[in-house]
Formats: sequence, structure tokens, C-alpha cells
Amino acid sequence: MLEVSEAMARYLYNRGEVIYKLYEDGTEAEVDDLSEINEHLEYGGIFGVEGNEYS
Repeated sequence: MLEVSEAMARYLYNRGEVIYKLYEDGTEAEVDDLSEINEHLEYGGIFGVEGNEYS
């Protein structure tokens, strides 16, 4: 999993890429709606994409 900025998460999401919300305990959840990026960011969340797609 590669960490991406909030701006990059929005950009990639709008291009149809799968974005994940990453949590401190090592878990992750797929972003299903753009509003989830805002909500996750409010709690200091970070975002990621599958590494094999971008390496």
C-alpha cells in the first residue's frame, strides 16, 4: 500500500482509481464515496492506493 496525499486521493478517485482509508491500527477500508475522503480527513486519516498498480 502506498500512502497518498488528500489531494492525490481526490484526483485518483475522480479518475476511477480505488482509494483506501488507512487507519492507525493497520486496517484499511475502500473509499466508496467522495464524501468519505472529507470525513476521514476530519479525523486525521490518511489514504493509500495498492502499490502494485503504481510501482
